Amino acid sequence: MNDAYKLYQIWLSNVPKELMTYFEDLVKAMNNWEEEIFNYFNSPIQTYTESLNRLIKTMNHIWS
Repeated sequence: MNDAYKLYQIWLSNVPKELMTYFEDLVKAMNNWEEEIFNYFNSPIQTYTESLNRLIKTMNHIWS
């Protein structure tokens, strides 16, 4: 587990319950994309490559 994930967990556990509704979309996105988001902190080059691949797929979809 990397430091970014640990810090995120600390932040999440410290959000007051009465404010959590304001962060629901963020928490959902973090849960859905957890691996991709936190892998960036382990290997930023891999994340760049994944982003580029996604862009290529999107462009192919648009132009096909």
